[in-house]
Amino acid sequence: MSDNLRTMPAQPPDDPVPDAGALALELRHVVNESAQPSNLDPAKLPQLLALDCVAGPAQENGRTPQAQLVAVLGEILHPDESEGAHRGLALLLGLASTTKGYDAFTRRTRANRYLYDGVELDTFNRRRVQPLLNLLADELLEYDTTYRMRDTHDRLAAKLPASPALAVMWLDRFQYYFRMTTDLSGIENGLTVYLTARRDPQAPELELERRRRTSLWYLARFYIALGPVRRPTGRPVAAW
Repeated sequence: MSDNLRTMPAQPPDDPVPDAGALALELRHVVNESAQPSNLDPAKLPQLLALDCVAGPAQENGRTPQAQLVAVLGEILHPDESEGAHRGLALLLGLASTTKGYDAFTRRTRANRYLYDGVELDTFNRRRVQPLLNLLADELLEYDTTYRMRDTHDRLAAKLPASPALAVMWLDRFQYYFRMTTDLSGIENGLTVYLTARRDPQAPELELERRRRTSLWYLARFYIALGPVRRPTGRPVAAW
């Protein structure tokens, strides 16, 4: 069987979504050992290394899953360009140039100083590290979902076997965006006609009211379609 990802068997349709909590716990091992492939023990990272965005490209490119995991973390965090929580995580994991190759104590100290200057290191370790890793686990799941859907789209375009569940997900997302752009177009067209008619002193008030109502109807449809934005974990990240 070819090792090319595009010719590998499709993922089973009812493959479970990885658990963000389990990923966050496994990320503690990366913190302790640093994000260097040779330092990471596969036995302590079963779910992280099984992510499609890790296992697939690792097999396709002939690299270890640990090396691919480090590459994915780098793509998410942009170690030497990011700010805020991403920069703190890059310092903590040893992905930033100023902490790469350093021991865990030094990396934790520099991450704490960058994010919470003045907070005791013990407090940082007990109360602040795990929420940061929870955030990173959520972003890993988002990255993995995007990878899976893009891979499914490529398989469908090439007429290769694809996961039916992900194919439906990709189609649902396409229909979702199409519905939203249709509503936005309706708002734009309705308001354009309304503003044009309003400049005409002979325009009947009933016609203006109809145009206003049409635009509001499309606006309501748009907000209903937008709804709460959710992470792959099911937790809402924004409410509109």
